[in-house]
Amino acid sequence: MKQFAGGFALATVLVGGVGPWLIKRVDDAPIRWPTPSFYDDGNGYIHSQGSLIGEDMKGSTFLDVTCNQTSEACQIAELSAFGPYRQVMLYNESYSITSWKADQVVAESEPPVTACNRVRLVTDRVAKIVHYYRIPNPAADRQKCAEIFSKDKVFDWTLGEQPFD
Repeated sequence: MKQFAGGFALATVLVGGVGPWLIKRVDDAPIRWPTPSFYDDGNGYIHSQGSLIGEDMKGSTFLDVTCNQTSEACQIAELSAFGPYRQVMLYNESYSITSWKADQVVAESEPPVTACNRVRLVTDRVAKIVHYYRIPNPAADRQKCAEIFSKDKVFDWTLGEQPFD
């Protein structure tokens, strides 16, 4: 009986002491998105997904992009992680396809005239990569859009592997 009590006491100490530490480690870990993928059926359907990576974009945003030549649109599902408590925001949008060629598909957002920026998606069908261009809107209120205009340039991000820092 002493061995059982000793083992039980040791287990209680381990769970009570290590448990909160493990929970904190999990809470502090960034959200991990799925690995990037690219599929083009060659008949008017392209699907790609991955983390937005590039300058000032460290993989905290994940995009799932489905383009359909028949509907002349790309459906975008965006997941963005932010904050210390692993908060995630889901955003869905449809971009009109402006060009569908054998080597490249281009789709653009249609934001209101007061929007801070617009987006152009360029799918390189040969390299099997998607470029996400965030383009400042020169007609936007610069004070309201200070964050966008702080660098006042076009950002070229790609869908890729989330960095593991």
